[in-house]
Amino acid sequence: MKKFVSRATPLSIILNIILVINVIVVLYPVLFTISSSFSVSSSLAATSVIPFTDEKDVSTNVCVVCNGTGKKADSSVVFKLKDLKEFVADEAERQAVLDALKSGDPYKGIVVSSADGSLATVRPKSSFLQDDLKKGIDKCQNKKLVYTVYTDEDCVSCNKTGLRACVACGGSGIIHTVEKVSVGDKSQEQEVMTSCETCDGTGKQTKLMTQFKFKKPSFYQFKRLLTSADKFVDPVGPGTKKVLGTNYKHWYLNTLKVACMNTILTVFICTTAGYIFSRFKFTGRKQIMAGMIVLQMFPSFIGMVATYVILWKFNALNTLWGLVLVYAAGSIPFNSQLMKGYFDTMPKDIAEAAYIDGASPLVAYLRVILPAAKPQIVFLTLTSFTGPWMDYIFPRMILRSDDKKTLAVGLYEMISGRSNDNFTMFAAGAILVAVPFAILFMAGQKSLLLSLAGTSGKE
Repeated sequence: MKKFVSRATPLSIILNIILVINVIVVLYPVLFTISSSFSVSSSLAATSVIPFTDEKDVSTNVCVVCNGTGKKADSSVVFKLKDLKEFVADEAERQAVLDALKSGDPYKGIVVSSADGSLATVRPKSSFLQDDLKKGIDKCQNKKLVYTVYTDEDCVSCNKTGLRACVACGGSGIIHTVEKVSVGDKSQEQEVMTSCETCDGTGKQTKLMTQFKFKKPSFYQFKRLLTSADKFVDPVGPGTKKVLGTNYKHWYLNTLKVACMNTILTVFICTTAGYIFSRFKFTGRKQIMAGMIVLQMFPSFIGMVATYVILWKFNALNTLWGLVLVYAAGSIPFNSQLMKGYFDTMPKDIAEAAYIDGASPLVAYLRVILPAAKPQIVFLTLTSFTGPWMDYIFPRMILRSDDKKTLAVGLYEMISGRSNDNFTMFAAGAILVAVPFAILFMAGQKSLLLSLAGTSGKE
């Protein structure tokens, strides 16, 4: 370890820190999305900032020094729940303690009578006891409680109020500030008293105290997604109600159709066009290539209205094939140049050797050139397939009916608008979208790396 540290340079340390930060920045949203998709609640407010945990507000206004009694503590003893009878003799008080532990403030002491008749409290040692008791008191006999006896002296921490004072105003509920005001030609300082915004003028502690624990995963949001829009999904517990399903399966199938058709057309047209521009000389070749480069200078938004009108004239609005034609046509300039650049790096001797063996240009292209260009074709296939899954603006413009929408449009409508707050169902839908992406990238990983390394004709 010392040898490794001694060899570390400032630059390597900085690069490793950047790498760790990058991993955290990329990994956290993925884990948060996966965690949110397994939640029962649809609201984002119910999700925890720590993935795979439930977040619970356990804020309290009780003074943690005197446990709300307003008296000074004399002595405390930690004991187990099964020994409660030794510290609380009265049966009615014991039952009151158990009831309060199940439903009350987990930080507040339950007032009981001590052996000498003075003031005493019983409180849980851990805030998790409240949840544990709901599973059954027999399973919690070894859980720990705190028995505290108090004197007649007042608690100085809360000024015998038993309440936890607000940190911002010191419990007064008023904030004192000094402002400069102009009086004639001079300025003087003036004290201004305003109500404390932290505690709303109450003087009580309102700082959020949060408890985290691992949550039990639920497939409720996935069930809602995969249930048809004309059928109801039964509630799975408190906080849920009977709701209709969605057209998610239709959206998924529509997007898959568009992606597959776009991939087939794009790969066929752009691969063929790229090979023709790379290997053949013909009239207008340079002009066409220059025109393709010029077309890439203009953003797609410029032609969106014109494209809409053309689809309207050809009765292609609200159709999947119209969307496919636009995607495929729009990808030709860039992807044809991409394939041409790859074919330019391939030795011409490969095709010439096939000609000598008696192959025609078409046979040489299909059996020799295309297999050699497999890495770049895989890269083109992946980019063509993933594009329609993430595009929102153009499908939103031409697809009107709910059963024709793509995933990007359908998922966004779950969280757009004031009444739509299905963020956890959105997260579940996003997880399912990642499935074909992961399969394709794992299947084409080797070819993709070869394509990025530019190793055509060198294997």
